[in-house]
Amino acid sequence: MDDLSPGSPRQIGGYRLLATLGEGGMGRVHLALAPDGRLAAVKQVHSRFKRDEAFRARFRREVAASRRVPGAYTAAVLDAGPDAEIPWLASVFIAGPSLREAVELAGPLPLEAVGRLAVGLASALTEIHQAGLVHRDLKPGNVILAEDGPRVIDFGIARAMDGTTELTHAGAVLGSSAFMSPEQAEGRQAGPASDVFALGALLVTAATGQGPFPGKSAAQVLYNVVHHQPDLRMLPPELRRVVEMCLAKDPAERPTAEQLLRELPPVYPDPQPWPAPVHAAIAQQQAMARNALATKPARRRGLGIGLAVGVVALLAVGAIMVDDNPGTATPSLTETASSPPDPLTVDKLRAVNPCALLDGVPVPGSAPLRPNPPSDFDSCEFRTNADMVVLAIGATTSTGGTPELFDGLPGFVDTGTSGCEARVPLLSRPGWAVLVRAQTGRWDTLCERAKTVLTEAIKRIREGRAQWDQAGSLAALNPCEVIGKALAERVLGSAVQVVQRSLRVCEWETATTSLSLQFMRTPALPGEPVRVAGITMYQRKPDEGGCDLHWVHRQATAGLAEAVNITYGGKDGDPCSQARQFAEAVVPVLG
Repeated sequence: MDDLSPGSPRQIGGYRLLATLGEGGMGRVHLALAPDGRLAAVKQVHSRFKRDEAFRARFRREVAASRRVPGAYTAAVLDAGPDAEIPWLASVFIAGPSLREAVELAGPLPLEAVGRLAVGLASALTEIHQAGLVHRDLKPGNVILAEDGPRVIDFGIARAMDGTTELTHAGAVLGSSAFMSPEQAEGRQAGPASDVFALGALLVTAATGQGPFPGKSAAQVLYNVVHHQPDLRMLPPELRRVVEMCLAKDPAERPTAEQLLRELPPVYPDPQPWPAPVHAAIAQQQAMARNALATKPARRRGLGIGLAVGVVALLAVGAIMVDDNPGTATPSLTETASSPPDPLTVDKLRAVNPCALLDGVPVPGSAPLRPNPPSDFDSCEFRTNADMVVLAIGATTSTGGTPELFDGLPGFVDTGTSGCEARVPLLSRPGWAVLVRAQTGRWDTLCERAKTVLTEAIKRIREGRAQWDQAGSLAALNPCEVIGKALAERVLGSAVQVVQRSLRVCEWETATTSLSLQFMRTPALPGEPVRVAGITMYQRKPDEGGCDLHWVHRQATAGLAEAVNITYGGKDGDPCSQARQFAEAVVPVLG
């Protein structure tokens, strides 16, 4: 959740915008205050689509489809402006991570939580199908784990069963490959049974952390969906029978969503139905929503103030979490309510110099932290006497651990063979975190040292300390924004998916090829020298195919260098020629 940018509108329809929740290829989503006082998620499409009449027609159909579905297990539509200058859609704001984010944050769900998920999804599909619709893109990113159960969202490619709202031509493949039914993968008509197939695949992912049809590419996954049996070896027996019914290759052999509900065991009220890290993420989102409301008092005078207080009260009541184990410190809304809007956004973290952030910080029982010579942008090793502490910003990390609070933000502490790790996950990037690992020293004090150092790091990031000197540096740049998607598609020859792998790595993927752009420090430069765009670069062809191309962007202080690396993955044509074509476009942008 980010503050509104200077160019963002402050009101859409009758909705007062409070913060930005996220942005995708089709539009931007804002947290807003509805005219009746409810919190809403308002999706406004990008302005480049406002003159696209075909898009407006699809958007009208999305609005009509969403309004036909009850809101018990979905995000209910509040209002929409399909004919506004820039189309928009408002739905009820639901605090909680997506199923994809939850599995990345907490690992596979326990069996009881998977059962609750199954009942909620079957109930949602029953409502959707009774409204005469097929979702057609049921995937982990389109399922929200709210504190009282799952919600299905995004009817962007929903289709009416009677065919009156077909969004594309016959034979086109829509959806996400890992969760498509065989009939979708083959371009045939997708009916309600396709959603049931996707539900089965979702349950496998929730219970095991991986899909039932693994593959190294989207094309291979689709082939496996059509021709291979699912891998269900990791499922417990009580879940496997239901999933096997859902994943039948023949749509006629699958149960309806309503029949599936009768097969599933009933669920009972539970004040904490999901793993603790998921509830910590829910509480943090609710706290940030409260703060977004609290930071705009001038806009809510008179009746508006009463409405906002009502929303805050509802959030506070809804966020109460009962902890049956008093020995665990599960972060709650009341513990995080004073936190400002998310201080750990990707853009803010990219600007932090980790070695400067903690240089000289005192550590109880030890000497102040002193950095070792830095080797990359986003991590730093510190020495305290003979002890070592590592700070990593935006690191990919494991899941689980004991819940803790670090300067008001929920995080986790975990011990292993390499020491003790304390981390605060990023809500905006599940699987990423700011973490501190205490690796050497007295074993009984490792965790206290890690927690103390991480708390100080979070505090200093909040205060905006230790920023990179960004003049001419790669440190300020988001690699995914350096080059537009259109250029990557010209190089790769087909539509691409853009994936941010880390703060400094962006990848453009197709089913068979990929391009990645990486910014790094003090690189080794092996390979064959070539001249591209007036710069000496070094190219190398790994044994597994593709091509690596890298060059020094600038020499920094203390003999350090900033460098750029481009990797082309694919065996068609000359991969190094493709990498050089990409580099020719990158060099002028970097300056």
